[in-house]
Amino acid sequence: MNVNIIGCDLHTRYQVVAWVDAETGEIKKRRLEHDHGEVRRFYADWPRGAVVGIETTFPALWFERLLTEYGHQLWVGHAEQIRASVVREQKTDDRDAEHLLDLLLAGRFPRIWFPRWPSAICDSCWCIATSWCGRAPR
Repeated sequence: MNVNIIGCDLHTRYQVVAWVDAETGEIKKRRLEHDHGEVRRFYADWPRGAVVGIETTFPALWFERLLTEYGHQLWVGHAEQIRASVVREQKTDDRDAEHLLDLLLAGRFPRIWFPRWPSAICDSCWCIATSWCGRAPR
């Protein structure tokens, strides 16, 4: 079985992704803006079953839902362990995405468990919490 693997340095407004080109074996990188459907088009083009690795970050339920919609898996990695395994000192988005890809390919990605709620339940809880508090929960 040949699984597509994507390292993703996720930010609030954009993400940088790294993957191995199946034809050339070359590592490709791309910056995707979260506006205008660019992220949706990118993941829709991948065959179902791709593994996308990110490090722990802000709650990105929208991203998990999008990947699930296209049949992909989201793996979340322990940020401190990922950072500790970097040999370079200068941090860039491209290098971070490539480093996540390297860890995934080498089988050394420090995957952690995190709750995956059905979207209907999660959306209901969110609506109830915001109406009770008058603002988003922390």
